[in-house]
Order: sequence, then C-alpha cells, then structure tokens
Amino acid sequence: TVSTDNAYVKQDVTAISTQVNGPVVAVYVRENQHVNRGDILFKDDPGPFEAALHAAQAQLAAARLQTTQLYVQAAGTTADISGGQANLAVAQRAYDRQAALMKDGFTTRAAYDDALNDLAKAQTDLANARAQSNNASAAIAPNGNQPQITAAMGAVEKARLDLQHTVIRAPTSGVVAQSDRLLVGQSA
Repeated sequence: TVSTDNAYVKQDVTAISTQVNGPVVAVYVRENQHVNRGDILFKDDPGPFEAALHAAQAQLAAARLQTTQLYVQAAGTTADISGGQANLAVAQRAYDRQAALMKDGFTTRAAYDDALNDLAKAQTDLANARAQSNNASAAIAPNGNQPQITAAMGAVEKARLDLQHTVIRAPTSGVVAQSDRLLVGQSA
C-alpha cells in the first residue's frame, strides 16, 4: 500500500454564521455528520427575540388604538362644530334683540354688553372647534396609512425574522466540519 501524510483534498466549504447574536442553546450536529439542505444545525437562545416580538406586537396594537382614537376625535369635532354653529346662531339672535332694544332705549347697557360678550364667545368657540377639527383631520394620514402603524408593522416583521434566525439551518447538503468548536452557552 501507498500512503502519505502530505495530501490535500479539494472540497467546497460553506461557512455558517448567524444573522442574530445570542448564546447557543442546542447543537444538533456532530463532526463529519452528513446533513441535507435545510437541516437544523444549531439554535440560539430565542428568549430575547420572543420578547422583542411581543413588544413589537404591543407597539402595533398601541398604534392601531391611537389611530382609532384619532378617527373618533375627528368625528367628535364635527359635532363640536355643529354645536358651535347653533350656539352662535342663538347668541347672534340675542345680540340682535339687545341691539334693537338698546337703540330704542328699552334695555340696559349691561344687558347689551352681556349679549355682545356672548356673541364674541360663541364666535371664538366656533373658531376653536373648526381649528380642532382641522388638527384632528391633519393627524389622519391620507388613505388611512398611518405612519405609526406602518412603522410598528415593520418592527413586528423584523422581530419575527430575528426570531426565525435563531434556528440555523444547513444552506446546502454536505458534511459537517469543525462542529466541535460550537458549544452550548457560547455566543454565536
């Protein structure tokens, strides 16, 4: 027989690395084991990534709740405007009555000033209701695409992907090498 200690075998090598950092909690392969594409090689601790997913889901729920509140607030301002218009009409009639009575000398200056004051307050209240309505409408994004919801949905998707990346799978079929360097508890 012929033998040598100085031989090389050319073989494709695929380096494995994680897309998220965390301690290894389980190793499913051993040295020189054959694996198929998609087989689980090892797992990182999913705990922090599960917590991040729950936090992102809560953030999404809060963004949806905030959006609902904006719609309710916008709807409420319509009622405030209607009420303000009705109050203004009443105040305008009361002022007109007091102005006519004042002109003929049948009311006091104090009653006339009160009616004028009530009219000015009703005008201010209506202007404030319209401003609040404009602010509420401006807070609602066109087509209902609230940026808070979109951002929260992105955070949920990222957290979901990070959690999936805690399971490291074989990218190709082959034979495992240097798996003895990967230890439970070691940061991957």
